[in-house]
Amino acid sequence: MKDATKNYQRWIQSLTKDQFDVFIKKFIKEYFTVETVVLTDTKGDGGIDVKILEDRRNRKTPIQLTVDTNVYNKLEKDLAKIDDLINKYKYHDDFYFFYSKSAAERKILPLPDIAWDKYKIKLQIFDSKVLVSCQASIDG
Repeated sequence: MKDATKNYQRWIQSLTKDQFDVFIKKFIKEYFTVETVVLTDTKGDGGIDVKILEDRRNRKTPIQLTVDTNVYNKLEKDLAKIDDLINKYKYHDDFYFFYSKSAAERKILPLPDIAWDKYKIKLQIFDSKVLVSCQASIDG
């Protein structure tokens, strides 16, 4: 079973941006048990790559997706954007960050505390390892 997990993780890491977007859209539908998920990842998206709609209304949940390797700098910039959305437009303070690669534990573990201490944002990071683990839970 360990080989299957590693293979699945490698598969996620190999996805292109477009493929990762489609994978995460399906994942979000199952993870949040929602019907409508819209990809909005464009320049000027205000820091929101995905919208979850419930009863045709935006759930205002900040979600970012990336396949970039320079994830830590991106995340720092995204936290400032999300803070602005929370303060100006009443977005939830739960921020979901989906990353197609495997993040180094020593670098990733302090980030939720930093997000909370600096911005009062509840950061949840889903890297390829976490995605594999969550998918196993979803699949039962």
